[in-house]
Amino acid sequence: MHRSAIHSYEKVVIRNFERSRFARPTGEPFDLVAELDRLTNANMLACLIGLDDTDAELSERVTQLLVATMDPRVFLFKFGRRTPYGRWLRLVEGVHRDVSAVIEANRDEEPRVDALSILCHATDEDGRRLSTAEIVGELHGMLASGYLTTSVTMAWALIALAGGHAQDDLGSVIKETQRLMPTVPMSLPRPLEHRNPKVFDRPHAFEPARWATVKPTPFEFFPYGAGARRCLGASFAELQLRTTFELLLQTGVPELRTDRLRHRMTGGVVAAPRGSVLMRMHPPGTEVPDRSAVLKRFWQSLS
Repeated sequence: MHRSAIHSYEKVVIRNFERSRFARPTGEPFDLVAELDRLTNANMLACLIGLDDTDAELSERVTQLLVATMDPRVFLFKFGRRTPYGRWLRLVEGVHRDVSAVIEANRDEEPRVDALSILCHATDEDGRRLSTAEIVGELHGMLASGYLTTSVTMAWALIALAGGHAQDDLGSVIKETQRLMPTVPMSLPRPLEHRNPKVFDRPHAFEPARWATVKPTPFEFFPYGAGARRCLGASFAELQLRTTFELLLQTGVPELRTDRLRHRMTGGVVAAPRGSVLMRMHPPGTEVPDRSAVLKRFWQSLS
């Protein structure tokens, strides 16, 4: 990402965090997974399409499309208007029409830093611009690939922070979370590589401190893929992770309120927490119960 884009995206992430439950240390319980879904979705719609509070209706329909697209059951029976697939097709048509209108309006406006505006003004070596259909396709690919993956990574990392690692180095907690819970474990043999005892001592243990000394190659630790297939949104995902958690830890003290952690495959490929995961945000300096045993049992269940 260009430096000006990073600065602009960071402001969006900060603004959306300030509107979230994480910014209000009231001690009231809430579902951290659902709240992170809302937060990361708002970040993506603003930074990729340029949608804000005035575009609430379109934002809601884009979100509905992303949720439906990640549900494998939608595509079991590809016939009939009343089937989930038929409803999905109508949703695709409506979103395509409305996003196309936004694209056409953006072509005559001054360039901005969101992905839609960048694509609208991009040209190839012959000066040809992307067609509206090509831009819609690019945007859908970006949104679909980042919709669940970022929020799920943030959920596991926040569970680790609230489960006894809030005082550890933030970057190390994020890396250790990505090592043990790669967001898309079915795409590549990441669980095998990330638990290679030749690279990681005590590979099944959650030990953020290991990152002070271990230096894996890009093909031994690859949470965003590697080589030509590395995730294009990796920098944006890292920006959301670090900015959100830095703000969260400055704002208050997270407390994990769930006694048992489990995971499930959602969207066909994403390893997400199963069910609700309750947490509370307390004012700074609050002493919270030690939940490290809950987290330890979960990591052991994965070995």
